[in-house]
Amino acid sequence: VTLDLLAPEASSSSTGPLVVSFASGNPSSKVLQSDGGIKFSCFSNGTQRAVVGETPKVEYCGLNFGTQNLSVSSLASNYMIGIYDKRKSTIKLVPTTCFELQQKVKEVDSKVSQAPQTSEEKQKAYEQLVINFGNKTMKGIYQRQRANKLENTPLASDAFQTELEKKRKEIDESGETIATPDMSYLPPLDTETTD
Repeated sequence: VTLDLLAPEASSSSTGPLVVSFASGNPSSKVLQSDGGIKFSCFSNGTQRAVVGETPKVEYCGLNFGTQNLSVSSLASNYMIGIYDKRKSTIKLVPTTCFELQQKVKEVDSKVSQAPQTSEEKQKAYEQLVINFGNKTMKGIYQRQRANKLENTPLASDAFQTELEKKRKEIDESGETIATPDMSYLPPLDTETTD
């Protein structure tokens, strides 16, 4: 196997292979498989390049210049792509740039209503946020919170009220008196206090 190193051509109009990474994490398989996946375009002005990936609702943009490029690689780093030719048994190393793609929402669904009003609607909206955008930790926390939450359904409160009424009737019928606790050690109640 022979190794060929191709020199970068500053005036070349061809883009060559590109390396991209997604700053917000890799897109889900649903995004990659729906509507033809992500369509990439490369724009250049001399040595400055911009890579744009688009879906119907999201746009990803990365630059090889400016402050955004410094977060991906230091000035001392060079990236190369190896291309293996089976027929000639050679590997060509082609210089490339790593683009960190920042996510931007293009289209907001007009069907989205205003902020939810009831606590049930707020809970459902929070659940959707955790499912769609939460990491493993957030999803685990949410599931534990749901498992530990007490039910506040009409059936549960009706059952409690029914049981309370039964106990009151039993006490009334038996003629028992309920002992009131001694509260003489408490200060008198002043409803006009402002402290």
